[in-house]
This record gives sequence, structure tokens and C-alpha cells, in this order.
Amino acid sequence: MTPSATKDEPATSTSAVGATGKLSTWEFISFSVAHLTASAILTVFSLGGLYHFGRLFGTVEYLFDFKRRRRFRKVLAKILERKPTRAERRKWTHDFFVKTRCDKLFYLILDRLPRDKAAAILTIDDEPLLRQCVDRGHGVFFALSHLGSQHIVGVLLASKGYKIAGVRDRNESGLRRYVQDRLDRRQDESWRIRMLFADSFARDIFRCYHDGCIMGSAIDLNRLRGENQKAEFVDMFGDKRPILTSPMRIALRCKAPVLHGFILHESHFRYRFELVGMLIDPETVEDEETAIKQAAQTYAHHLEVKLKTRPSLVTRI
Repeated sequence: MTPSATKDEPATSTSAVGATGKLSTWEFISFSVAHLTASAILTVFSLGGLYHFGRLFGTVEYLFDFKRRRRFRKVLAKILERKPTRAERRKWTHDFFVKTRCDKLFYLILDRLPRDKAAAILTIDDEPLLRQCVDRGHGVFFALSHLGSQHIVGVLLASKGYKIAGVRDRNESGLRRYVQDRLDRRQDESWRIRMLFADSFARDIFRCYHDGCIMGSAIDLNRLRGENQKAEFVDMFGDKRPILTSPMRIALRCKAPVLHGFILHESHFRYRFELVGMLIDPETVEDEETAIKQAAQTYAHHLEVKLKTRPSLVTRI
């Protein structure tokens, strides 16, 4: 999900399923059946009925998936400075299961939503700040984290008329490839997302900024995948954690503002994009290294505070 490119790093730019490898026959059949089932529920019971089905499905998973419950408890122990009460742990764990299942269901039927309905689903906090940054004409970079569904909000932002470019892993899951293929075939050009791979040439990313695109990727890492990844180590959850800085450096070179935001899941398939503020304003930067270090520290602080107040937002366990 995160761009690790520098000026000399290779790759390609694409949005087609074929570029990441075709789905196996079993994957295609299983995802198609799931899509057909979700579409039938949507047609008969509307979006509200599908949401309640997702909550029921997530609750059943919560009751029987002991291993994921155990993994989530371990994540809670790392996030919180205190031991949660049993009631808190049950609530946050249940919320995590329900949120995850509802996100997957909603993602699966994104291609069925008309543009105006998709646009109404997303609320953007402090949208004037976003429009102000977009109007500069150099693009915008969103420093995101592994909280919430970036793929869903990317599509919803595009439905509102923003030019969106996303960075994705070449070895991403079959579900994401399946849905992206359906979106590419169903959506018109006016709200199609431009997709790049995480190992893309930096010039492909520069071109997106030149075209005024909003780009976003999660920059919180568990570990560095290679020596070419540039990161700033910050104090977070009582440990030193790497924050990927390559995307922010590229944005600075393109004079694109760097914003920090959180993707929040709300009830009945409503989503809120919470803009925390501007991490780096390229028009006021005097020293790049200092600006990057300060941005990484601010990003880590915001992320730590958000997770301690809403632990169920975590997506990576």
C-alpha cells in the first residue's frame, strides 16, 4: 500500500486485474457467488438490510473465531497503557469483527452504487482545507494509516469529483483484484481511480501530482521491507516504530501539501474522512529533513491518540 519509490526505483502503473495476475477459477467463482448474494440482499432489503446482515455475520464470526479474538487481544495489550475491563474488551473486539465484515460487504457491492449515492455516503471533516490544497494545482498527499478501509474511501472521494490516485501492493488479495476489475469495467472515466503499484517508478507518481491528483497511502510500518525504504523511527506505543518517509519526500518535491487523515467507519455504511490537519506545507518548508522529522512525530502522536480512544479501528492484526 505504501510507495517505496525513489528516483531510480522501477515498476509499472496499472489498474487492471491482469497486471497483478489473473484470479484462479476458484477465486473467481467464490467472489462471484459472494457478489451475487450481496447484490440480491441489496436489491431485496436495500443498503440498510445489507448492513444488518453484515452485523449479524460479523457477530457470528466474533462468537466462533477464537484465534482472531486472541490476536486482537494482543493488539489491545500493545495499544493501551492500562488493562481494559472485560466489558471494554468484549465491546471493542465485537466492534472490530462487525466493522471488518461490513467493510468487506460494502466493498464487494461498490460497483452497484450510482455515483450520487456513493458521494452522499462519505462525509469529509474540514473539506474546505482539502479543496484549498487541491486548488493549488500540485496534488495532495494523504498520510494514512492501517485504520479503516482506504479502498472504499478512495472510490467515495472519486465519486465526489476528486481526482484520485492510489498505491497498491502487487501481491494484494484476490478480493481487491476482483472488485477493482469490476469497478474498472463499470465506472466511467470521470470517477475512475488511477492505480499504481508500490514499486512504481517515481516518475509515475510525479505525473499524478502534476495532474493534480490526490494520493494516499499508509505510512505506518511494522518493519522495513528493504534497504531502499526511507523511514523515520519514532516513539509510539512504548516502542520505536518506523514511519515511511519516501511518500512525503516525493510530495515535497512536487510541492504537494501533506495532510493527515483517519478513515472512520460509522453505522449503516456511512464513512467519515477525518482530516486532522496539514503535516507539511511545501510553501513554508525551509529544511526538508526537519520538516519530515516533525511530520513523522506529529503523525505518530495523532495515530497513538486515535487508537487509544477507538481501538476497534485497527485493521492489521
